[in-house]
Amino acid sequence: MKRFYINKEYAGYLFIAPFVIGFLLFGLYPVFNTFYLSFTDTTLLSSDVNLIGMKNFQRLFADDFFMKAVKNTWIIWIWNFIPQIGIALLLSVWFTSTRLRIKGVGVWRALFFLPNLLMPASIAALFFSLFSFYGPVNQALYSWASSKKRCTFCKTSRSPEGSWSSFSGGCGLVKPSSSSWPG
Repeated sequence: MKRFYINKEYAGYLFIAPFVIGFLLFGLYPVFNTFYLSFTDTTLLSSDVNLIGMKNFQRLFADDFFMKAVKNTWIIWIWNFIPQIGIALLLSVWFTSTRLRIKGVGVWRALFFLPNLLMPASIAALFFSLFSFYGPVNQALYSWASSKKRCTFCKTSRSPEGSWSSFSGGCGLVKPSSSSWPG
């Protein structure tokens, strides 16, 4: 009997194959399709495809509203993005420099990074309040369900069945039987 063997030189290609296939289907195809459609007079309501060449681009660049939007985009980019990168690089040099000996560097780093921590924490608090035992999601499920049993979405998963039981909470979702767990 012959054993199936994968050459280690090609293992990396196998690992990146799902991403490449997904990118080709959902990323690259829409770009090429949009490029093709830009040379046609196709609309969302018509199925006729007539190639019109560069007429769409001539009409687009002749439109003053579009040119003003392009100008505003460049102004925003120059006055917003470039200073942000410059300030971020300057702060990173200051906070990592051992020669400057800035006092309280840890506090400054924490204050600088705090907005990155506040957003996930506020989203977690929002989802906790939405899916809590008396939250709006449970209220809606309670009013629509025939069993009139509340779900415990936010239950901690300390027990082996905690993650599934906290998700399903007796709402008719997937819940393993307790006999399937050892002990």
